[in-house]
Amino acid sequence: METDEGKQYALYSTETLQLEVGQTIRVEWAPLRLKINCGAGEHVSALKISRVG
Repeated sequence: METDEGKQYALYSTETLQLEVGQTIRVEWAPLRLKINCGAGEHVSALKISRVG
């Protein structure tokens, strides 16, 4: 995920949600406590993901 300001996050979640490139979402997150590699950017645990608009 990339914010409007250009900061990248690698989201880890046990939920399944189909997202598209360019889609605006809102994420409630917490620091990722697992030692896994889930992509580029700051690794965080996505607690809740919702579509905006």
